[in-house]
Amino acid sequence: MGNTAQKKSWFLKRWICKGVDSLDTLLFGKHANDDDYVRSGATIYSSMLMVMCAVAVIAIMIIFMSGQTRDTAATWVISITGLLCLANAAMHLRNTYPSFDSTKVKVFRSLFVLALTGIGMILGVWLGQIALFVIVALLILSAFGLFGGGSKSKKGYKLDNGVTLEEETGLLGEKSYRGSDGYTYESNGDGTFTRI
Repeated sequence: MGNTAQKKSWFLKRWICKGVDSLDTLLFGKHANDDDYVRSGATIYSSMLMVMCAVAVIAIMIIFMSGQTRDTAATWVISITGLLCLANAAMHLRNTYPSFDSTKVKVFRSLFVLALTGIGMILGVWLGQIALFVIVALLILSAFGLFGGGSKSKKGYKLDNGVTLEEETGLLGEKSYRGSDGYTYESNGDGTFTRI
């Protein structure tokens, strides 16, 4: 019918996949028996994402678990993630081996993919930690009203006894009301408020 606009992928995915695919083509493209062999950018990117998810799971376990149980669970998460990344790389290599005739090229490409998988996993650990730091920082800033609430006007109410209430929203969206008398109030739902 007409041209359809294609949604751009996430910038990190574009950079990693394009960079790894270009390097793959530069090193191994001339040895492939077809121009359509599968490059390894998506494999490296998926390994990085798996490790980022594992970092998030481990962070949650650190918060909610303790002692030996936490350490054992973290070891299992790390082991399973590492095995999944290696299995992903192995499946990719198995699917692309028919594109190469030389055994020497297959060996060097295997080493190339495994090395980049390791680099992708390390990058996933760093990016996962950075993402967690940013999320925690934003939660702390929003808890103190320094992020996202500075320019919004807050609703105010005046009670019959002259106390003015200012509406506050918590981290989970719950509403509370701070009175000019220093007390916290909650809404009764019918336009009246009760001091907590």
